[in-house]
Amino acid sequence: MQEQDKPDRLTREQLVERLAAVSHRTYMRQAERDKGAKDLDPQVTDHDRERAEDTVRELERLGVFGQETKRESDEPREPISFTVIETGDGEQGEEER
Repeated sequence: MQEQDKPDRLTREQLVERLAAVSHRTYMRQAERDKGAKDLDPQVTDHDRERAEDTVRELERLGVFGQETKRESDEPREPISFTVIETGDGEQGEEER
């Protein structure tokens, strides 16, 4: 991909279309390699778009894509500390405080 082909920020629809195109290219490459298929239709299919939609939804859920999505890791957290405790049988355990 050329530098001029990279937009500053993709919209959700652009990302879905781009991922659908990648999915279809992968399918064509694998079909040719694994089954010897030739003359496959290069047009992106509804199946490719569905797979891309699923991927974008998961990226949104993880907070990787989408402005309105906030990642859990962005939330301030209290540090976790542990204390080593001796149990009656000579074993050591950990206790979260």
